[in-house]
Amino acid sequence: MAEADYEEIRQNAEKSAKTPVYIALFGQPGAGKSSLINAITGRPDLVKVGVGNDETFEREDHEWNGLFLSDLPGYGTARFPADKYREKFKIDQFDIFLCVTSGKLKEDDILFFRQLRQDGKHCIFVRNKIDAEYQPGQTDADLRARIKENLAQQIGESVEVVFTSCRTGEGLDELQNAIEGSLVGVKRDRFNRSAAAYSKEFLEKKKKACREYALYAAGVSAAANMVPVPGLGIAVDVGAILGAMGLIRNDFNLTEARLDKFAHIAPKFAPIANQIISFATKEGVLQLLKRFAAGQVVAEVSKFFPGIGSLVAGAVSFGVNILILNFYIDDCSEIASEMLAKHFRD
Repeated sequence: MAEADYEEIRQNAEKSAKTPVYIALFGQPGAGKSSLINAITGRPDLVKVGVGNDETFEREDHEWNGLFLSDLPGYGTARFPADKYREKFKIDQFDIFLCVTSGKLKEDDILFFRQLRQDGKHCIFVRNKIDAEYQPGQTDADLRARIKENLAQQIGESVEVVFTSCRTGEGLDELQNAIEGSLVGVKRDRFNRSAAAYSKEFLEKKKKACREYALYAAGVSAAANMVPVPGLGIAVDVGAILGAMGLIRNDFNLTEARLDKFAHIAPKFAPIANQIISFATKEGVLQLLKRFAAGQVVAEVSKFFPGIGSLVAGAVSFGVNILILNFYIDDCSEIASEMLAKHFRD
């Protein structure tokens, strides 16, 4: 890996760390937009479910870890005429749109979709609450084919449809992949870091995005005021590392409450869960530093980023920072993977 390649990775990581993703949801009241926002972010209490209704007269914004999800009010109404809607609700700001339905589309949703299509915006149709759509004598495949056919008839073309249930978790991994696939570059990295994971494949994408973020965070830490570590002959900004650890834990949705609850449910993984908490302290960072002598840093860092060893050889503190953060990412990823395998949900 050439120095120019490394610098490109660092710059992309910096952009990802600072770049938000804007997702708009629209559709009839009662379709479950609030539940989907909670599911996408992995924060069950981010939005109070059941609040949205016909009296929603403003854009309702919800933010989590760089993801901005907005519930839009009805389009083309007397209160919000079509010619003023785009400017009033900053439609051009959004990266992707989700049309959330649980029944027949309303005419204003169809009109808004057509306007989005005309503007070149990407829209995914989400048929939510699919678990409540069971009909005797009809297979799931037949049901979904009929729903897609009805949607195509209503809007005049075949469209991408994802079937979800926030109650059972069905289809959330497909929705996650559909959103991720519509984003590019640092926007995709930001989504991969911040969105809840519903598959092992997405967890791997999250882990990779966190490793790239670690490059940026390590550089910031190395450039900040240095705190010498006695006996090691190296220096590190402990506060900067702690801040990065907090963000990484957010990326994996590992609050202390979730870790503690999981440790009781799966005692075998309690040591790692407790380690994630204990290392995210000043004493924990210093403990990690003392695990590695300065001479080991280049070799260890090269395991994570093959080919850059010679580049960090002259910046030991930077290498140590990367090593610590990737060690922390591995722990977070392992616990998140076990939570997923055991279908652990709050």
